[in-house]
Amino acid sequence: IAPGAAVPPGACLGPLSSSYQLSPENTPESNRAFCAAAFPEPCWPLRAFGYLIIVLVWFISQIPALMLLRQILLEPWYTQHLQGVREIIKWFLNPERVGFFVAIRITRATAAPLIRLACCIVVKHVVVGRFTEGRRDRSQYNIFRHWLVAELIPGERLQDVANLVGVHYEGVSMILRLLGAKVGKRIYWPGSGIEGLVEYDLLEVGDDVVFGCGPRRGSPGANRERGQRGRPLRHSAGRGDAAQLRARIRWIGSQKDGLACRVQVGGL
Repeated sequence: IAPGAAVPPGACLGPLSSSYQLSPENTPESNRAFCAAAFPEPCWPLRAFGYLIIVLVWFISQIPALMLLRQILLEPWYTQHLQGVREIIKWFLNPERVGFFVAIRITRATAAPLIRLACCIVVKHVVVGRFTEGRRDRSQYNIFRHWLVAELIPGERLQDVANLVGVHYEGVSMILRLLGAKVGKRIYWPGSGIEGLVEYDLLEVGDDVVFGCGPRRGSPGANRERGQRGRPLRHSAGRGDAAQLRARIRWIGSQKDGLACRVQVGGL
């Protein structure tokens, strides 16, 4: 908002807009759909079921580390009762024990993210299902689906695994395909992930596309249910072949969203 600007009552400024865009055509009532504070959450029984799934996914991802901890208890050098400071220091400095705890740290940094991703993919296909284009269903189950994916594995959380398979290249493309996106070849993905990406099934990227750092996906159908006004539409967000989306881009989906081939979009 520029100094001295007069914002009329009821004006609804959209994302990344300014007070220089206060004309009625730039401040429609439909912009309220982009207010994150207006996104309702599912009812408490569905939230409780969702948190149960989240805890279960976390527990399964920790099984390799727990198996290593259990193996420590089975080792002949393990002692339940220690007497004196000398025995405690000797026990903590046992080379085999130190090796086990190094293995636990490595397991949590490598195996746990991969197992968690595999569980999230299973949950996405079995519990959440496929997101489709069209008018948003305002049922509690549909709100729950968006909420669960946003809690489990939004676009920016893919970095837990992307750091293992390669942040920018084919490894991320394979993960997105498993989550339902249509992704081409030779994509250069942003190192920070695509913030706000939840409806993976509605993302379509062509070949030879380059993303800059910090892009954000925002659309009337993305993430969670939008407000109570209007009936927003969802449409797949297409990126044409050889397109470039540079740093800090935010794109808003619509019925005819898409970039043509060899398009370059600059950053802020």
